[in-house]
Amino acid sequence: TYDRKGDLWKSWQIGQAHPDHHLPKNKGTGVAIDDSFTMIDVQAMHCTTGQFKGQVDPSLNPARKFTVQNLRASGR
Repeated sequence: TYDRKGDLWKSWQIGQAHPDHHLPKNKGTGVAIDDSFTMIDVQAMHCTTGQFKGQVDPSLNPARKFTVQNLRASGR
């Protein structure tokens, strides 16, 4: 991302893991796991990092959660 002068301001990176080398629950799913991030503020010389342990489990995301009715109700 660049500032209004056109100078580099921030850089954002996302780290991915292969599911077979992540949590045992993810093994064999074939889905890449976004498991870390880095935000580098070049101008402020500051870096923020984070890690998370995502789970590939369709039962945690049932189709009923993605209906228009549910999105309207939960978005209030």
